[in-house]
Amino acid sequence: MTAARRRERAALRLEGVGFVFQAYNRLDALTARENVELVMNMAGAKGRHAGERAVELLTMLGLERRFDHLPAGLSGGENQRVTIPPSSCTITCVDGRGTLAAGT
Repeated sequence: MTAARRRERAALRLEGVGFVFQAYNRLDALTARENVELVMNMAGAKGRHAGERAVELLTMLGLERRFDHLPAGLSGGENQRVTIPPSSCTITCVDGRGTLAAGT
């Protein structure tokens, strides 16, 4: 595998494919909005665009009243939704056994 192919795959994972794990993989000191904005910044979005997109995505995921909550103030399901990558347009749900959840 070439370095270019590794970079392409890393970019695809950052920008187009996301996984939601039981472990939340977010920063405890950042709010829900800040956690999403951080990933947006890593994907190349900056400033106002990252903030606006974070609000849009969190609203889409039913977290419009939870933007400014720290992870400790969110439920398990809310924490999982915060970790859904900002670029995701298709969300595939997988249960704890690694099988597709019903209705996806």
